[in-house]
Amino acid sequence: MADDEHIAVDFTTLQDLAGDLEDILKGFNEQLDLLYRRAEKVVLTWEGEAREVFIDKLDEWDRSAADLQAAQAWLHDVVVNGEIN
Repeated sequence: MADDEHIAVDFTTLQDLAGDLEDILKGFNEQLDLLYRRAEKVVLTWEGEAREVFIDKLDEWDRSAADLQAAQAWLHDVVVNGEIN
């Protein structure tokens, strides 16, 4: 095989990247959670159709956030366990 078909990996750098990624994702998820809680508090004071529509949107947001967290977990696993494979 030609040299351009190989990937060189520095495991120390990979471990550092995994730690950085974990910190970034933790902060990101904390900010999303805070934003969700604040929006939820406001919306629950509303009445009528606007409240119902927005609650439906908050439910969509919650499902999307769960999907995003699953994707983040996958990415983190790839980075952390990449050295094992």
